[in-house]
Amino acid sequence: MAQNAVRIAVVSALVLSAGAAIGAIGWRSGLMQAQPLLVSMIIGLAAAVIVIVHSRSGQARHRQFAASVGSQTDYMMIGAAGVGTRHDHIRVIATTTASQIGKLFEQAIAAGTISAKALFDRTYVPIPNTNPQKHTSRFDGFTDRVLPVLQEATLLATSQLAYAGAVDSNGYFPTHNRKFSQPPTGNYEKDLANNRTERIFTGRTGSRCDSSTEQFLLQTYKRDTGEVMHGLSAPIHVNGRHRGGFRIGYRSANA
Repeated sequence: MAQNAVRIAVVSALVLSAGAAIGAIGWRSGLMQAQPLLVSMIIGLAAAVIVIVHSRSGQARHRQFAASVGSQTDYMMIGAAGVGTRHDHIRVIATTTASQIGKLFEQAIAAGTISAKALFDRTYVPIPNTNPQKHTSRFDGFTDRVLPVLQEATLLATSQLAYAGAVDSNGYFPTHNRKFSQPPTGNYEKDLANNRTERIFTGRTGSRCDSSTEQFLLQTYKRDTGEVMHGLSAPIHVNGRHRGGFRIGYRSANA
């Protein structure tokens, strides 16, 4: 925060100096043609202030944007200004993997491995005696066979990731990562943390992520286990039809 303040103060001083220069030129020399150049300098320096504020505010900024469209908008504004962020690598992983999963599903439909009707079915059958509640679907057997290879490779490739997996448009997570697919114990707290597969996540953050058709969505949120995390998702399309999203969660302290 101290470094941010110094940077802002320096750039602000330059802006004020440029403004004073405009006044001096207009007053003393009458060279008003010089003003457009200096006005451009001021605009450029002001933009620099904005970029510094957005690119250096870190974790606090993303917490302020928790579960809001603002996180994505803010991130995209920085990207448009040509400034890299700590989330770029995660964004590339999410969008690339979402595309791969979409193609994998398309190939499976073409091969007759699963029908489009089954893949897009939204009938969830509660699994008795599960707490948190779990559900089966017409496609979870299929996803159990084809998704772990991609999901586990994604999870292992970057150490800061907490989870990485595909969900449907209703927040149903048919095939979670292996570490979150441990056998149920009957202990609610343990199962909440370690048996998260075949669950429907209907919180605001998850719902927005699953239904979003934007190129990506970045949010910061508090998980039901109490952890504060960044969540970045990218939509999955199958033959031009939105099916859900690929979600990546990574801890705020390591972002």
